[in-house]
Amino acid sequence: MKQASAGFTLLEILAALLIVAVGLGAVSKVIGSTAVVLQISEERLVGSWVASNHLAELRLSRGWPAASETDQQTSMGGRTWHLRQKISSTTDPDLLRIDVDVFSDEDHERTAARIFGYLARYAPPLPSVQGHSEDH
Repeated sequence: MKQASAGFTLLEILAALLIVAVGLGAVSKVIGSTAVVLQISEERLVGSWVASNHLAELRLSRGWPAASETDQQTSMGGRTWHLRQKISSTTDPDLLRIDVDVFSDEDHERTAARIFGYLARYAPPLPSVQGHSEDH
């Protein structure tokens, strides 16, 4: 007499577990990669905001800084960002080039953003000369 099979064999269960383990490993790897990409994207986005804000602050200060290279810190998005600002002269004496590098670490190894812009010195407008009309 033959007995009816009532369940799965041990070999079938082990094969199913192997398939599930491989699938979960692949899903875990994708989730880990996505988290890293998300972190890098956030650093670049906020870093570009930090750099743009710094450049805007320089323009709004209406000062005329000397050519130099300085390191600074600022906060945005609940983090401390490290800036390297390089101001250099151009062929036009009324125009400065400003390079801003933003780093997410204190050792300046992880660049989050890099932008450059120009700072112009504007001459005040000349007083307008109004013609005199004489009534005779």
